[in-house]
Amino acid sequence: MSITALDFSEVQDALPIQSVQWRAARRDQWSGLGSGGAQTYDMGGQLWAATVTIDKSTQLEAREIEARLFALEGPSNRFLFSNPIAAYPKSDPTGSGLVGKTVLIDTIDGDGRRIKLSGLSNGYTLTWGDMWSVDFGSPTLRALFMVTGTATADGIGKTGLFKSTPALWPGMTTTMQVNLSRPSAVCFIVPGSLQMGTIRHGQVTPATFEIMQVLG
Repeated sequence: MSITALDFSEVQDALPIQSVQWRAARRDQWSGLGSGGAQTYDMGGQLWAATVTIDKSTQLEAREIEARLFALEGPSNRFLFSNPIAAYPKSDPTGSGLVGKTVLIDTIDGDGRRIKLSGLSNGYTLTWGDMWSVDFGSPTLRALFMVTGTATADGIGKTGLFKSTPALWPGMTTTMQVNLSRPSAVCFIVPGSLQMGTIRHGQVTPATFEIMQVLG
């Protein structure tokens, strides 16, 4: 079963995006202690979020932009969104080294944060800030991860163990297919975050909105 979300062509690639401020949305809580220390609580797995800014536009262009954004408001209207600066691994900025490759999770370490991949070319390197996604579960969910280390594929296409954030989600197993080409999250526009631009001298100032990841 496939992910139920609008494709890149319907949202991210259809909007004149000026900037994207990508960030981790951790769900932690903490409280101060009389000793001066702090007690922390992990309230669940980390998701991804971003602040998106739309480029300034003419009044005619703004009409279409507004309509597209108004149609997306609300958590039920989900779409694919990727980090623009991590569309492909740093060592392969066009993704040409991934053409025809089927990359799989080969090994999962005990803590769920370190994995090995298989199916890559000899010498293919993943490094800090590269991203990857994987579909899993039933109904199908999509998880997005950021590499927090470095690994290079050996002669049979397997990498060494490397860390990613967040930790793998329950239900993820070896042999699942990994996407390194424009890896994406399923997102929605956070209700109340959409701020449309203002008309000034025939131009419309940039609109902004917040997006938040959901697994599916």
